Amino acid sequence: EDNQNFFGTIKPALEAGQDTGWDVITLTDWMASKLVRLGWVEEFNLANMPNFTANIKDVYKGLAWDPEMKHHAPWQSGMTGIGYDPKVTGELTSLAAFFTPDPRWKGKTEYLTEMRDTIGLAMLYLGLDPTKPTRADADQAVAALQKAKKDGIVRDVKGNSYAEDLKSGDAVLAMAWSGDMVQALVDKPTLKFAVGSEGGMLWTDNSMIPKG
Repeated sequence: EDNQNFFGTIKPALEAGQDTGWDVITLTDWMASKLVRLGWVEEFNLANMPNFTANIKDVYKGLAWDPEMKHHAPWQSGMTGIGYDPKVTGELTSLAAFFTPDPRWKGKTEYLTEMRDTIGLAMLYLGLDPTKPTRADADQAVAALQKAKKDGIVRDVKGNSYAEDLKSGDAVLAMAWSGDMVQALVDKPTLKFAVGSEGGMLWTDNSMIPKG
């Protein structure tokens, strides 16, 4: 469903020094860095990974939390933006839709449980910079999100399951991950994904071997 939900299922075993039952786990940057810093992932033997070391793009190298890339391998990158059904909403290009009580999507809009995505998109909508957040900026974003909820725009706050709601029609607008939308289009080709004119959030999901 989301990073935090999955982390909760493996944390007790990792804290106890036990096998989680998983051979490989794939988590988004912020959660991947948390596991690396906690010492809860195995170190790669890079000598056994010639394709990885030869082909990894420079943009993924040198991260402060794993500069030698001995603990994580980027698997997929994408963006967080606007997932919607244009047959209901019309064409959408702005993040303002998430905060506008339009009858076409009021009560059928979903936000993401991932704080960095939801607050990040709210900050972009407000003209703030999510790459240099302050507490005041985050508070402004939260206030905008709370107002949207009070205005009846928001149907629910979900992880990956928002995609099922878009496909079923229970939701017609959602903060969405590009990877999910590619898959959702297979079942419902009328859906669309757009990066808002104000910008979108970047993410990378990383494969790791949990300790033990």
